[in-house]
Amino acid sequence: MGIKSELERTREELNILINNKEIITNDKELLELSIKLDKLINEYMNSINKSI
Repeated sequence: MGIKSELERTREELNILINNKEIITNDKELLELSIKLDKLINEYMNSINKSI
């Protein structure tokens, strides 16, 4: 799976959790997704910078 599709999937998952706060049982789930999204964004940006 490419970085872009993984990034989109993670962002969608995070947005669902934010929009449906009742399914968040604790902040750890949101924090883990935020960290994952941040890492994916950095990885994606690094790959773009290398291709420039």
